[in-house]
Amino acid sequence: MPEKDYDLKPTPEMRSFADQMLHLAADNDVFTAAALGTKSPAGMDELEKNS
Repeated sequence: MPEKDYDLKPTPEMRSFADQMLHLAADNDVFTAAALGTKSPAGMDELEKNS
């Protein structure tokens, strides 16, 4: 995705492309931590709240 389109929202109710990527990263972190039996450094959706 070109950087100029990171704020793209298909509809107003949906997350932007950048928000989707932050959501995926945070969830991958949480799921990986759970699989390894460790605590995730960022909680669920914390990356989205801090961006």
